[in-house]
Amino acid sequence: MSSRPLSNVSPASVDAGLRDLDEVVGGETFISPAKFMATMGLDITSFAKNAGVTPFTVVNAPHSHVVQEHLATNLRILRVALEIAQGDLPTAISWFKDRPLTSFGGKTAAALVAEMRTSDLMRLVEFYESGFEK
Repeated sequence: MSSRPLSNVSPASVDAGLRDLDEVVGGETFISPAKFMATMGLDITSFAKNAGVTPFTVVNAPHSHVVQEHLATNLRILRVALEIAQGDLPTAISWFKDRPLTSFGGKTAAALVAEMRTSDLMRLVEFYESGFEK
C-alpha cells in the first residue's frame, strides 16, 4: 500500500466502506460478525480462531465482549489502512489480510491483530501515515 497524503481524504469517505457493518439489536448498536466476515472474505472458523472463541460463540453470542472487542480492534486498524488507501476498501482489505509486513517477520496485519499486537501494528501504520513504507 503506497502512502499518500491524508489531507484530501474526508472522514465520511473513510467510514463509508465500514459503516454498514453495524446492526441494531434491542435498541443497541453492535458490529455484526457476519457482515464483517462477508466484507473480509473470512469463514467463521478462521474468524473464531482469530478472535479466540469458538464458532458456536460467534453464532450464538455475536454481541459478547470478546467478539465485539476483536471486531473493534480489526476495524481500528482497517480504518487507518482505509485512510492511507484513500478510501479504497479493497486495497485496505488486501493490505490487512495479505500483505506480509517485513517489520514483523512477514506476518500480516490480520495475524498481528489475532496475536493482540495492535499497539505494535499501530506504530507501523503511523510510520506509513508519515510517508514511510517498509
